[in-house]
Amino acid sequence: AAHAALAAAPFRPRTDIDAYRAMMAMGCRALITREADQHPDTAGRTPNFAPHPQFQEVTLPGSGGVTLHGHHAPGAPGRPKVIVLHGLYDSHVSRYVVEYSVALEQMGFHVLALDLRDHGRMRGHGPPTSLGLHEGRDVLEAARALGAKEGVSVGILGISYGGHCAVRAAHEATLAGQADLLRGGVLALSAPLHIQEA
Repeated sequence: AAHAALAAAPFRPRTDIDAYRAMMAMGCRALITREADQHPDTAGRTPNFAPHPQFQEVTLPGSGGVTLHGHHAPGAPGRPKVIVLHGLYDSHVSRYVVEYSVALEQMGFHVLALDLRDHGRMRGHGPPTSLGLHEGRDVLEAARALGAKEGVSVGILGISYGGHCAVRAAHEATLAGQADLLRGGVLALSAPLHIQEA
């Protein structure tokens, strides 16, 4: 009955593109931008940070000996730090991640846009993604490394899959009795979370 009601609902596009073509266009745009990030030879190398020289490529320690890759804008001494996490199949150089990162940097934060396992610069170099389990530990280790340098607060902004990993990082910090490592807070946007984790 629900399907029949949905199928009967009239669709009135505001353009001359029908729903199918609009969805295909959106899907193709997403596939084109994600394909580069998901190919080991080009992963994370799109020049979206090129107009923002304040962001430099960096590596940081993750959990279990993993080396994480990202772009970092150091900001003014003593200012809070924010780790920005991309969504599934994207990377730290995806346009929306760059835009969030630049906006936060302009607000005066230290900003680190980070690649999660098997995404961006880590694509094809292992270890494989664990869909949040180990990524939460990786992000916590990155936060520990950032916070230790100046003793300032570290927060996380995660979008979609990155939001899930941000909440996992907060969970890992709590389990370790080190919730203060993320005293800058955790913000998850459109994150696919299990309700108990949330």
